[in-house]
Amino acid sequence: MLTWTSTTTASSYATTSAPGIASSTGTYSLDLFGSRAAGDIRLGRTLVVGDVAWELAPEDGREMFQSIGINAIICCPLIKDGASRP
Repeated sequence: MLTWTSTTTASSYATTSAPGIASSTGTYSLDLFGSRAAGDIRLGRTLVVGDVAWELAPEDGREMFQSIGINAIICCPLIKDGASRP
């Protein structure tokens, strides 16, 4: 599971692990996921990427998402007390 913990970082943690699959647990700079992901998250917009390989260029987050096993993602902001909480 990938969770945006602030406007600058994302945390990844595994709830289950399959044999032969490397863990992606860790904390990452939001900027590593590219301008589209970083921009949407920082602005409190829903991020939808149906196919990371097709929709994102290598220099715009594709390699980061793929390196932690994400090939598609939907990330919705949490709105609390009228403000976005990434």
